[in-house]
Order: sequence, then structure tokens, then C-alpha cells
Amino acid sequence: MINLIYSFGIEITTVFLSLFSIIFACIFDNKNSCSSSKSNLLCKNSKVKVIFCLFVFVSLIILFGLYVLTSDISYSNFNFFYKTNLTKTVSLYLIILFSVFSVYSIYNKIISFTYYGLTLLSLCGSLLLISANNFLSVYMSIELQSIAIFIIIAQNKTTKSKYGLEGAIKYFVISSLFSCFFIYGCSLVYSNFGTLDFQSLYSKFEKNKNISSQQSKQYQNGNVDVVATNDSKLFVWQNTNNSEDAFSSFNMELTKNSDSVKLINDNNTVYQDGFFNKLIQNEYSKSAIVGVLLIIFAFVGKMSIAPFHFWSPDLYQKTTKSSLLFILSIPKIAILLSFFTILTLFKSVLISSDLSIVFKIYSLLILLSLLVGSFGGLKQTNIKRLLAYSGIINGAFILIPSLGLNTSDLSISLFYLIVYILNTILVLLSLSLLKNKYQQKFKTFQDIALIYKKNPVIAFYILCSVLSMIGIPPFAGFFAKFFVLQYIFNINLLLFGIALISSVVASFYYLSIIKSIYFPSKDVLENIKDLIAINNSCKINRILSFIIHFICMSVVILNIFVAIKPSLFLLSITNLF
Repeated sequence: MINLIYSFGIEITTVFLSLFSIIFACIFDNKNSCSSSKSNLLCKNSKVKVIFCLFVFVSLIILFGLYVLTSDISYSNFNFFYKTNLTKTVSLYLIILFSVFSVYSIYNKIISFTYYGLTLLSLCGSLLLISANNFLSVYMSIELQSIAIFIIIAQNKTTKSKYGLEGAIKYFVISSLFSCFFIYGCSLVYSNFGTLDFQSLYSKFEKNKNISSQQSKQYQNGNVDVVATNDSKLFVWQNTNNSEDAFSSFNMELTKNSDSVKLINDNNTVYQDGFFNKLIQNEYSKSAIVGVLLIIFAFVGKMSIAPFHFWSPDLYQKTTKSSLLFILSIPKIAILLSFFTILTLFKSVLISSDLSIVFKIYSLLILLSLLVGSFGGLKQTNIKRLLAYSGIINGAFILIPSLGLNTSDLSISLFYLIVYILNTILVLLSLSLLKNKYQQKFKTFQDIALIYKKNPVIAFYILCSVLSMIGIPPFAGFFAKFFVLQYIFNINLLLFGIALISSVVASFYYLSIIKSIYFPSKDVLENIKDLIAINNSCKINRILSFIIHFICMSVVILNIFVAIKPSLFLLSITNLF
């Protein structure tokens, strides 16, 4: 028990920190609203902002300290959760992203213990999700993560508009719907395989696979007339006389001995080479097909993969940049890593003849996401809505390497995911720097027109992130797309062609951002706003602004550094699996 608490100290600590946040929220948040005030709360002589900043700082120190203390633990299985080098590294990455989010929230004047406590709960759900070793623990972790996110979206003052409330409600309804899909799919998996534990399921699949290979070698040259099977045993009867009476006796004997024995060959036909592989594949029932399909639908729905994407543009458009940064980073990484774990678990099931339809539907969803994400964003003028469609097409690129169902290929997906999240964060940080400097909202292409003349540094940040998303060297985004396209070229030329065309089409709306910044049209120039920088004398704001600039520059440098030796970076990710 002590070892369990010590191993999962970070997750347990996030829960307690969240509880403390809620307690502080009951004391302070009712008196001091955080998100609606236009005044600079950070520069007021207020005890609330001092207590809040100290609480955030101390909580981050505790999280990093616990990670260092538990980094040398020999992790072991605790039934529902299992930690490996991969989950340990991803946990550090999530804590770093949470630190960036915390600084970013304070910079955007979100001084709320309720808000921070909910993000801590969602962080806890994400940390538990990446180490979940059972379908029930996966479900509870996702729900802990999703419910906290919904409340975060719903409590923002900016979501009290038509599209914002619509996006929040859509997120809640769709999240609930796919949670139902997931839990029903888990029940069907349990009814077919008798367990929800990942290791037990993997052992069962491998056992069936080993039985199949051994018995097919033994009998591949023989004339086998009758074959029967249950979950763990194979019954083979060889009738050289082809007597129908002997066949009937054998059939009755099997029925008498075991009700669970299923007669595979009831026509007394002869199996040829590899018949045992076919035998094992046919053990999976239609309910197993539906169960696995529902679980896949649940995950792709939560990742806003087409055709389950319609909630994301409205949500992206009206939620705050702080909430959007959180939603796009921490939960997405956890859900994707858990999804890859489940795909690897069901590898032997998905490649079987009966369940190959599940794999085909999964491939079709990726194909549809490429088309929707590329063509859907062409007419968008709102930057956040454009990021929503960018997330759809990039989500498809992230899922493409999972089609091979090989652990080594998943490192390509994780590499692409990290690059995509860093570039998206860079865009959101740049927009917030502009908003805080000029005290204006930058929502559309027209708002950022000729911004390079006023602030060339922030314009450079946006330029680097957009070029990396397009896939232009010398940025990491080029190699992220190159690795994915190289992978898909070797397995499916049709999907490769569609992915390449979709990437080219998507580059047009990415280039629209660059065009607005450096080469706006005449219509835009006529309606351009005159930006006047606000002289900010608050030392705290200047320090936070410096930190945000440092983070942005670090992302740009990391983009270029990864592009110098992409194979080395990819190899380091592969070694984690």
C-alpha cells in the first residue's frame, strides 16, 4: 500500500491540490470574479492575487519535486494502473505543459481557484489515463478529465454567447454519448473474453495465437475431418473412413462433455494448410466486432475525428485562449496514448478475417478526416475556427501510423503529436501577447493584418508556427509530415495520395494567415485597425510577458533543433515504447 501511494504520489497530490483550490475558491472566488473584469487584477494591491500566485507556484514546485523523487521507482502492476518509462516520460511532459498553461492563465488575468482546481482534476485524469491498465480505469479517467473540461468551458464569461454555449453543450452531449459507446463496448468485450484487464486480454490473445501456429504445423499435411474448440482447447478428430456414424458419435461426445465446445466443421470437410489460423479467427463473434468498433468510435469522437467533429469549431471559436490551450494539449495527449495502447492490445483481433471490417471503418474515418480538415478550413476567417479544422486534419495524420498496429510505428504518431501541439501553443501564445500589448482582441485575419510592422517579433513567432504546420523546412513540422507520408507510402498508395493532396489543400488556409500578416488585400487594408501599444507599468505583467516570450522563442528554437536531427529525436521516442 505504501509503495502504491509512493508510486502514484503525483496523481494523489493533484487531487489534494484540487481540493485545496476548491476550499480557497469558496473563500475568495465569490468576492473576486476572475474572468470578467477588464481591470488588471495582477496590479491591484489584492491579497487574492498574491495567494493565488503563491498557490500556483507552490503546486508546480510540488509536482516537479514529486516527479524527481519518484523517477527512480521500479514501477509494478497495481491491477488497474501500470507505469512504464513511456508513461513516466509523458507524465513529465504533461507537467511541463501544465506549468506553461498556469503561467499563461495568470498572464491572461484568470485569477480563479475554481478554474485552477478544475484544471488540476483534469490533469489528474490525464495522468491516470496514460497509466491505466484496465478498461474500467480508462473509463473513470476519461470521465474525470472530460467533466472537469466541460465545467471549465461552461464557466467562462466569454462562452455566454450563442456559439459559445452551443459549443459547450455540444461538447457535453457528444462526450456523454461516446462515453456510453465506450462503456457498452467494454461490456461486449467482457461478455466475449471474460475480463477487462489489459494484461489478461493480451495473454488470452497470445495464447490463442500460439495454439493456432502450433496446431497448424502439426496437422497441415493431414486430412482432418472434424475440429471443435472452446476458449483454450482444440479438439481434433481424424476419420480415415469418412463414416457418417463415427462423425455423429464424435459430435454427440463433444456436446456431452462440454457445453462451451463449438463444432467448427459440421459438414465433415477436409481442412487444408493453415486451417487453424482460420479456426482461431472465427472464434470472435459479432458482439465482439460491435464491442471493439464502439470503443474505437468513442476514442475518435473525443479526438474530434470526422464525422464526429461538428462540436469543435464552435467550441474553439468562443472559448478562452487559456482553456483552448489546455484542451488542445494535456487531454489530447493522454487520450491518444491510451487509444494507441488499446489498438496494440486488439492487434490480433483487428487483423482477423471477421474483425477486419472494424479496421476498414477505422481507415475510412481517417480518410474522411483528411478531407474534412483540409477543405473545411478553406473558407474560415476566424483564427480559432481555423485551428479547429487544423486539429481535424492533423488528428488524421497522427492516427495514420496506427494503421500498421506496430508499437514502433506509434513513435511516429507521438512525434507528430508533440510537434503539432507545440506549434498550436505558439500561435495561441502569440495572439495573447498581441491582445495584452494592444488591449484588443485578435480573432480574424483582418485583426492581424500588417501586424509585422507593429510587432515583428510576434509576427515572426506566428510565421514559424504556420510554416511548421504546413511542413516547410527547416522546421520540425516538415519531418513530422515526411515520416507519416513515408510510412503511408509503403502500405497504401491511395491513402498516401489523399493525404498528400489534403496537406497541399490545407496549406492554402495556413498561408492565408501569413498573407494577412505580411501581404493583406486592399479590402483588408481599408478596414485595418490602428493599433496603439498600451504602456504597462506593472512589473508582474512585464515579468510574465518576458516568460511568455521566452517560451515562444524556445518553441521556435526547438522546432529548428529537432529539424537538424529528426531521426535522433524519433529514435529517442521509439526507445520509450
